[in-house]
Amino acid sequence: MSEFERRHDAYEAFFEVLVRVVPAVLDSLRDDVLPLYTAACDDWVQCLATESASVAFDELMFGELSLAGVRVKYGEGARRKMHFRYRVRFGLLRHEFREPTGGYFDQLGLAVGREPFSQTEAALKEAILVWAVRWHLTTDRAVTWACDLLHRWDFNGYCLPHSSYSGGFFAEADLENLVQPFVFEHQGWQPAASTRAEAEAVMLEAFKTQLKAHHDRTEAAAEAVTGIVRAAEYRSLLKHLEWLVRYQVLEEEWPEVAATATRKLADGRQVRVTQQAVEGAVKKAADLLGLALREGRGPGRPPGSINDPNRGSAGRVT
Repeated sequence: MSEFERRHDAYEAFFEVLVRVVPAVLDSLRDDVLPLYTAACDDWVQCLATESASVAFDELMFGELSLAGVRVKYGEGARRKMHFRYRVRFGLLRHEFREPTGGYFDQLGLAVGREPFSQTEAALKEAILVWAVRWHLTTDRAVTWACDLLHRWDFNGYCLPHSSYSGGFFAEADLENLVQPFVFEHQGWQPAASTRAEAEAVMLEAFKTQLKAHHDRTEAAAEAVTGIVRAAEYRSLLKHLEWLVRYQVLEEEWPEVAATATRKLADGRQVRVTQQAVEGAVKKAADLLGLALREGRGPGRPPGSINDPNRGSAGRVT
């Protein structure tokens, strides 16, 4: 699995945890930002002056798709809503949380960002930035996720987001054709040749040998599929991402996160995790995402913190 795929899938897992633990992140995006997005998008769709930019956008997008042998046909309203999505992310927010590279998406942003931005679009930009800063999600990937959600909600109505893994964390469909059922084979106990106890010992040893061979084959098949992440590694990552969400988004401090942090042993027992271990796991997860951790605070919370009752509902869901 490439570094890009690993980070993409890690972010997909992060967003799953984020929505589960802090549903208010979606609520605030829907209540505070979506109305501005819809108003600005409607203005864009009705603005005939954007036709030249729309044509330029089509030429760029369809040119790339045609090289891949893909043909796309969609209605005028859908076309302009799609244009607006790129106008926002790569035009309106072009210099926010990312460095333009001059690549394909930057060209799309320029193509649909030629016309001056309206006051409604300026208000939309401000609302998106306020949302990102409020939840400490000031990264290119997080803002792009928010813009994609706003586009889908404006087009199809509000719904919970769906994850789209590149195959690094979930590749069951690929593995179905590679992993074979485990079937134990043995001639069985021959009473005339051995006692029951002797036969049982021989059969148990044969079972262990065949089981190990089956697991070795399965493991090799899994590793051959884009470096699939093992289930145990994925579960650990989810736990670490939950700690990250609590620290980064809910603004819990390290002692608060560590107070309820546990890990599951092989025998099923839950044991406490030290604060040092929590900090190390959270920082490693943040590095994987390319997410800069917020600065921690001392004892107490100043007014305006995430859990301040005057700031709106943002309670943690467990």
